[in-house]
Amino acid sequence: MKIFRSKYFFLFILFFTVLLFRMYFVTENFNNSEAYFHLRHINYILEEKSILYFDELSFGGKYVLYPHFFHIFMALFSLGNMFLLKFIPEFFLAGSVFLFYLIAKELSKNNKIVLFSCLIYSFTPLFLVLTTNVLSVYSLIVPLFLLAIYCFLKINERRVYLYGFMISVFLLGLTHISSFLLVGTSLLFTLMCISEDLILTKLKKEALFFCILIISFLLFITYHKVFFVQGLGLLFQNLDTVNFSIIADNNLVNLILLAGLLPIVLSLFAFYNCFFKKKSELVFLLSSLLLGILFLFVLGFMNIKDSLIYLTISFCLLSCYGLDFLLKYTEKFRWNKTKYFLVFLVILAFFMFSFYPSLYALDGVKPISSEKINDFLWLKRHSDSNDVVLSLENDGFIITAIANRRNVIDNDYLLAPNLNERKEDIKLLYKGWYLGNIKGLIEKYNIKWIYLPDELRVYGIEDLIYARNSDCFIQRGNFYEVVC
Repeated sequence: MKIFRSKYFFLFILFFTVLLFRMYFVTENFNNSEAYFHLRHINYILEEKSILYFDELSFGGKYVLYPHFFHIFMALFSLGNMFLLKFIPEFFLAGSVFLFYLIAKELSKNNKIVLFSCLIYSFTPLFLVLTTNVLSVYSLIVPLFLLAIYCFLKINERRVYLYGFMISVFLLGLTHISSFLLVGTSLLFTLMCISEDLILTKLKKEALFFCILIISFLLFITYHKVFFVQGLGLLFQNLDTVNFSIIADNNLVNLILLAGLLPIVLSLFAFYNCFFKKKSELVFLLSSLLLGILFLFVLGFMNIKDSLIYLTISFCLLSCYGLDFLLKYTEKFRWNKTKYFLVFLVILAFFMFSFYPSLYALDGVKPISSEKINDFLWLKRHSDSNDVVLSLENDGFIITAIANRRNVIDNDYLLAPNLNERKEDIKLLYKGWYLGNIKGLIEKYNIKWIYLPDELRVYGIEDLIYARNSDCFIQRGNFYEVVC
């Protein structure tokens, strides 16, 4: 019976529950087109036994500037099996609750609070929406990020934590450009400790310096071509309006609810206790992380998706500290039932603002339609290997991964040729009506097929006006073939 009262037993139950919950919402097709970018690179590694540095299909041919550790990792552990490509990311994201638990233990000594904060973390609506049923690099980033934080906190205790911190930081630098956030966080955390007279050990100072140095070096190695071409323009690539699609689709109130109203409110109490009552090194670290996210996002260094994922993790960790503070504070009240009343309210808030919204939000997320996937499979069978396909930029990765054909545009903007001009030309190709101008653009990009996705109906486009009475276009399903 002892094992059933063990905190680890409940932690494992939570892990399996979250894994099953995530797998329930896994469908035949992924939820976003970014997954097909990763799928193409994983399959290329398996087929060619090398990394794709120059993609002849993207934008008709361009360099791919992206850290490929995630692609190599998934290629080795999945071997291209579609079930494993969907299961492994969900397994790692569900398993990150163990690392979250270890960090939460440093924020509160109350095991019930720690386990409850793990529950909040596991069912944060926005985090689930952004990471479920997607072949996402965050399935590696989140565990590595949490491991780096935990090892940094324990770095003075045993040498193994020093090695763990170094390895996790190194792998983060090899995985994604958002690891640059750790550079900003390290600098802000150092300044915050100095301003609050919080003394860091020599080993922690050296660890922060190592983090800044190694990530800056790895990102420079990966993106050095674009640094030479665009300079600081690399950092401001994310200011494009497409990165604000999440904010555009949801008003601010809905976005706060999706991010988790309960962890945000509890985090406010954590800030109050830390800055006005009892100083905490970990809360200062998480505060530096939040400031770093906001600072880098405002300057355009991070896109909206990356920022929201890191924000939800930070708020969930801070909620543990905030809840611990609230429960201890209720002991000062004369009414001895105050503590139980607060627990009831928190549990009720979890179901109202975390669990139920998670179900509702995930149920509302629509995967890439099977009709679209079948369209590009048809195109692969009925077109030549050198044909160029025009569609919206969100379809670009699907064109290259499924149809294995050249696209005119996709979402990988780094070193993309004449990006703004290309976007304007695509608008004209779909909205234009004068065939003379259209023919010039078709010849400019050597377009052979024009796809009409359902998303065009949002803009009131049902068909191509110039193609209706022209012998130069033959309609084949949702495609127009250019024949002259």
